[in-house]
Amino acid sequence: MIHGSHKQPEQVLIDEGQAAKRLGVSRNHLGNLRRAGQIPYVKLGRIVRYDIRRLDQWLAEQMEGAREKASINSAK
Repeated sequence: MIHGSHKQPEQVLIDEGQAAKRLGVSRNHLGNLRRAGQIPYVKLGRIVRYDIRRLDQWLAEQMEGAREKASINSAK
């Protein structure tokens, strides 16, 4: 048997606590965003999970929107 460097598959779905920590918000705030339909999530039966790639994309979009607003406000 040849032993190579086998990479562990990257975890794609994370739970609410991990997602909140990744975004730097409380679990309560994350739940509010989810219930308001403002953040992407996956529901597996009664279990809620967050796709890391979609969260990162969502965060980048939020940051871009904030930069645009700051640019507009500084031009006034």
